[in-house]
Amino acid sequence: MHDPDLERLFSALIDADISDADHTRLERRLSADPAVRREFLSWMAMESALEWGAGNDSGKQPSAPHLPSAGTTDWKHRHAVAAGMAGAAIAGVIAVCVMMAGSRNTSPAVAEAARPSLEAAPVQAMAWMSGLQQAHWHGDRIWQLGEAITTGPLQLTAGSAQLEFASGAKVVLTAPADVEVLSPSRLFLRSGSITPFVPPTARGFTVVCPSGEVVDLGTEFSMQVDASGKADVYVIDGEVDVAVGHGPTAGRRRLTQGFGSSLLQAVSHEPRDTARPVIVDHFDGRLQATEGCSPLAWSTWDRDCAAEVKDGSLQIPIDGTAGRQYPIVRVVADHDLPFAGNRTTITAKITLPDGGTAAREHRWAGIVIDDAAQDKTPLAAYQPEVALGVLLSPNWQVGVWGRGEEVQKHHRVFARDDDAVGPYQLVIVVDDSPAGRKRNGSSTASVTVNGLEVLAEYPLRLGSRPRLQFQTHTEHRDGGRGVVLVDDVSVSVALNAAGEFAVGENSTGRNSLDAEALMPGKALPSAE
Repeated sequence: MHDPDLERLFSALIDADISDADHTRLERRLSADPAVRREFLSWMAMESALEWGAGNDSGKQPSAPHLPSAGTTDWKHRHAVAAGMAGAAIAGVIAVCVMMAGSRNTSPAVAEAARPSLEAAPVQAMAWMSGLQQAHWHGDRIWQLGEAITTGPLQLTAGSAQLEFASGAKVVLTAPADVEVLSPSRLFLRSGSITPFVPPTARGFTVVCPSGEVVDLGTEFSMQVDASGKADVYVIDGEVDVAVGHGPTAGRRRLTQGFGSSLLQAVSHEPRDTARPVIVDHFDGRLQATEGCSPLAWSTWDRDCAAEVKDGSLQIPIDGTAGRQYPIVRVVADHDLPFAGNRTTITAKITLPDGGTAAREHRWAGIVIDDAAQDKTPLAAYQPEVALGVLLSPNWQVGVWGRGEEVQKHHRVFARDDDAVGPYQLVIVVDDSPAGRKRNGSSTASVTVNGLEVLAEYPLRLGSRPRLQFQTHTEHRDGGRGVVLVDDVSVSVALNAAGEFAVGENSTGRNSLDAEALMPGKALPSAE
């Protein structure tokens, strides 16, 4: 590939004069595009050969390559990186690529652990270990960040891990999980829970399980397989093809955002629906084609800092205007949401801005469930009257609040793409079903962000009219232009075995706002 800008970045990296901004941009390109990583590998292999020929006339044994910690610009060990036999150099470069594609905040200890062994024979990597959080594996196997993965089984017994496939797909494993990498675009899930994220370039990525298979068509979904081989699939965003059994005769069904299905082993009929969306909003000004779905109706509560629907997203200011009255900008869904008596799943894609007037650590997006019947004014995520508040920061951290207490503090999640601060993929499950209340003693909420469960079955006090809101806030009020983007919001309800709502059939909500207000480019009306 001929890319003058990419060649300039490679040269600056090799010559040890790359700026912080260029270093960050190169990291993002390496993370996002397998073709860029292959080109980088080729460049570094060529550099290795040139340095070997020019600098090894003494007959001395070359020293091991020094790989810098991710997040540093110390590339002055050019000759050490380039030294070594071709196979070792290539293995080192692969590790550099993967470490650069991860967090720039990776500690020196983690970077040191990610160094490959010089004795390792070159292998064709199907995937890489791109994220680890308190991960433990079956037996005495210890996987390191950046380590290449060939075909074979992986058994995660504790914690979580993220695999990045050569095709560009990323898969989060949550323990316990038993998987096997089959190819750069194919994974076998024997048991456990995974969340694949498949960008358009990796369309066709397939997860095979004992009872069937799921073909991703450019989306994100969650999948769990139990000990009997039964699989449950839920589409967070986009669409997938699910099949019971394997091969061309398998019963297949296409699922879109908000739908769920169960695949039963040794059953030849089509997958059984387990969740159905009642609301789906892509903020593109069109009604959902799915029968029974409607867009959300939103109202803005901070009049001096209004949100609007624009360019296919709900845009909520995060910095506001100088001297604005409220430190928090709030946009509220004007619906009667189907929480009561059901197991309800809410999903949304949230992107935070990288620039702005406030420091990144002081800029947050919040997703809140409160009680509209209690107070006409929406509440901040951390106030005691709030049933649940989820706060997202620009540096991939999540905090969860309930009844005025922080029940999950600064849980770090995996990056989803090359954007430094998003998008986050948020999933909130509110379980007010009779079975859930009987099992847990009350209504509960679970929160998953980017495939990681950050809160599980937290006791929830739902008000008489639960309300959903999105909010932003910052500790600075000196003005700015930053906005949080909210997209692809869905609200789904679990179905019973007959394919009906488990408890009472809820309406799609009341649209009290004029449909014209939801069209792109129109500001949302302020609440009275």
